[in-house]
Amino acid sequence: MYWLRQFGTFGCVGCGRCITWCPAGIDVRQVVRDVVKEVETRCKR
Repeated sequence: MYWLRQFGTFGCVGCGRCITWCPAGIDVRQVVRDVVKEVETRCKR
């Protein structure tokens, strides 16, 4: 509720429940790591 009251939207509070209880088994932390790695690979000069 903190994010909703302060910013008018939902946001991450770092509780980890989305990772623990995701029915598809998606770990958002790993998704972010993979995206960062891909961007770094594609943007190397």
